[in-house]
Formats: sequence, C-alpha cells, structure tokens
Amino acid sequence: MKTLQETTIETLQELRSLERLGRHSLLSEIVHQLGSTSCSDLLEALAKVRDIGSDGGFKGFTCSEELLAFWSRHRSNISNHLRHSAFKLGFDGGLIEMIKYFHYLKDANLSDDEIRRTLYGSFEASQIVNAIGWYVLDELAQLAE
Repeated sequence: MKTLQETTIETLQELRSLERLGRHSLLSEIVHQLGSTSCSDLLEALAKVRDIGSDGGFKGFTCSEELLAFWSRHRSNISNHLRHSAFKLGFDGGLIEMIKYFHYLKDANLSDDEIRRTLYGSFEASQIVNAIGWYVLDELAQLAE
C-alpha cells in the first residue's frame, strides 16, 4: 500500500504532465481518438507511446482507416498545428519539408506534390496520413514525459 507521501508525489507528477499536455492544440482530438477515459489511462497510454512509438499499435492510431478518419475529421486543426510546429522547429521549406523528415516516411521517396495534394487536396496517401497521425501522437506523448 502506498503512503500518503507517495500518493501525493504521484498525483503532483500527473498534474504536471497534464499541465504540459494542456498546451497541445490537438489534446482533445487525440484523447478522443485514443478512447482514454481517465487521466491515468491517458498518461499510461502516452508512456507506452514514448516507449515503443506511436506506430506500435494504439487504439485509434493502428490502421489506415482509423487514421484517415482522424485526418478527415480534424484536417484543419491538424494542418494548423503542423504548420505551427514546422515554423517553431525552423523548417524553412515549411510543412512539406517537415513531413518529408518524419522518420515514418524515410524510405517513402515522396514528392512535394504528393504531400501537398494530401494536405490541401482530395488525394489522401495513406502513408502520409498515417505518418501525420503518428507524429501528433508522438508529440503529445513527449509532452507528458
């Protein structure tokens, strides 16, 4: 059985993690997609994401159909978030350049046009959509650390 001090320390650590998570613009969308029902479930899932990577099979982020549905529902918010991230990370070529650097796409040999059409058009390359979904999940997991 945990002591009061251990429980208090654990609760404070969870609160700090949740405070950092609250700064992520896609928090509610990702939590919904994961199906997390409590703060501790969310933090546990995000710890697993940090350990094995978001492409390791997490509810809502496993198959292309789930990730495409996530992309379709939240395309505008995700795109805005990614543009902000690209700027913050210093990608001079913007969002397309950043996406090309995703480790999930390192062997994909994608053209700028394929990425552009996925981001802004009706073309939706599943490997690009999957990589975008995994990126935002990984990013959130790192904030929870």
